[in-house]
Amino acid sequence: MPNSIEYFVEHPDAMKLSVLVLALVLGLAQSSLLRGPKFATSAQDGKAARPPNYRSAWDDCGGVGASATERMRTIASKIKGWAKPLPFVRHAAQDCGSVAASGTKPGPGAAVVYPGPEIPATIRDGLSTAAKTLAKYPAAKSSLLQGAPKFATSAQDGKAARPPNYRSAWDDCGGVGASATERMRTIASKIKGWAKPLPFVRHAAQDCGSVAASGTKPGPGAAVVYPGPEIPATIRDGLSTAAKTLAKYPAAKSSLLQGAPKFATSAQDGKAARPPNYRSAWDDCGGVGASATERMRTIASKIKGWAKPLPFVRHAAQDCGSVAASGTKPGPGAAVVYPGPEIPATIRDGLSTAAKTLAKYPAAKK
Repeated sequence: MPNSIEYFVEHPDAMKLSVLVLALVLGLAQSSLLRGPKFATSAQDGKAARPPNYRSAWDDCGGVGASATERMRTIASKIKGWAKPLPFVRHAAQDCGSVAASGTKPGPGAAVVYPGPEIPATIRDGLSTAAKTLAKYPAAKSSLLQGAPKFATSAQDGKAARPPNYRSAWDDCGGVGASATERMRTIASKIKGWAKPLPFVRHAAQDCGSVAASGTKPGPGAAVVYPGPEIPATIRDGLSTAAKTLAKYPAAKSSLLQGAPKFATSAQDGKAARPPNYRSAWDDCGGVGASATERMRTIASKIKGWAKPLPFVRHAAQDCGSVAASGTKPGPGAAVVYPGPEIPATIRDGLSTAAKTLAKYPAAKK
């Protein structure tokens, strides 16, 4: 019996048919990847979704699946008590906790719409109600804008704040509250040992842990200034001191810039790194450290079985979990390159393979 190659050579029509079938299969696979599920449920709908393999007689009225429209699925959901079906819209949240670590299996992991249509509708209703209320009661608008406290304390001030209902005689000199100025409140704070009063400035941190869950009661929850004026002042003093020090000792500047390690290892390399204090004779050929080049370190790593040395490149991930809380000790905490050169190489190989495949099978692209 002739083999398959000889058969296709003798029967070119059969070969064309096989190619067409393969193209059709690839095209269907590609389109299924692009389409995803047709229907989904709202992330805010508390009801259970329609079971994935459920079928009813009315779905096939006019042919298999011919009547499985959104309207018919909605009717079925009302009868069965399921969540209302919605047209599927892709969202990154659908992959949370469900995408394979290999990255080769596409999502979505859940047929859920984020956010559900209830959220925009609630937002519109809320804005409409607020607009009508403010139009009906103009005084409410001014009370909202003026509701913030006039004075606050610094987040960095360790002293207790002035009690909210405290009043003193000098505040009312010239009329009730006429003399309750920042200057008079500062004098009172010095006498009483309270934190220094500051002009109030709104900040999101004032609402942390204090805003009502309903969202209908405006903040602030605390009359505290974030950050306190001590922080910018400390930053300015620190920068000024650093500038003066570097101007006085220029060598310190170069040592700071050259303080990073010269070599590192890839974050994706599974081998152990070269011990930090390790030295070998060939490193000092021509002088101490004269031959400690990347090439010689690579040779040593191959002999010793260490991770391959790479030119060091600074990255924020090198400081994770290793930087001092004081913020005065510079990193890096780890001599590791993020991402390793394997990652861009893998990405390029993957894109190249995909491009070649789509060029070889144009039907898959469509």
